[in-house]
Amino acid sequence: MKHIKFRILIIVWLSMILLFFAFAGILNIVLPSHFVSEAENALEYEMDYQHYISNSNDESEDDSSDYYEEDSNEESTLQKKFESGYQDSYFTSDIYYIDVTDALNDKNTSEGNSLVGSNSTSLKSTYELTEWVKNHNISEEQIYTLQTDNGYYVFTVYEEPQNYDYWDDAESDENDSPVYLMYINIDHIVKYTRSLNWLISAIFLCAIVVMSIIAYR
Repeated sequence: MKHIKFRILIIVWLSMILLFFAFAGILNIVLPSHFVSEAENALEYEMDYQHYISNSNDESEDDSSDYYEEDSNEESTLQKKFESGYQDSYFTSDIYYIDVTDALNDKNTSEGNSLVGSNSTSLKSTYELTEWVKNHNISEEQIYTLQTDNGYYVFTVYEEPQNYDYWDDAESDENDSPVYLMYINIDHIVKYTRSLNWLISAIFLCAIVVMSIIAYR
């Protein structure tokens, strides 16, 4: 009888351990990957929307037939995508912008102008991302990820497709195209998710102890 109970207990332990590793994998691998994917989608959506607005403005200024023939497919796709207006996503409010024009033109400068936010966290993010962009060969509108002690960044670099009044620089050359880094810092939500490891560990440990006590009675 004891041998049967012991075998049942072993099966229960193995099942609990497998469940623990499954939950740990979800918390530490699946969910962070999902957050990265959602952040990438938010950045792509934002870029598409800016191109849509830019194309809409260009249409009103350019009446040539060549323009419409060249960009008709892109315009049609973007128009269908945004025909119901701009749709906020989970990370929309977490999108930040950095002007990296000077940093890309002059590799000796470490300056980057944060266009949104002025707290110590955003300043650290501005410095880290500007330094990374300076020291790597990057492709426009390609999405990258960067993990540091201060953040888990999902970001892209692109030339401004349209001119926002509050981004205009009166002293800048009209022929210059400002280059911006658009990023989302998912560090806070990833850290929170991984902090649940302690909770999951405690739950499974308690479950194993309880099952062991029941099996030995």
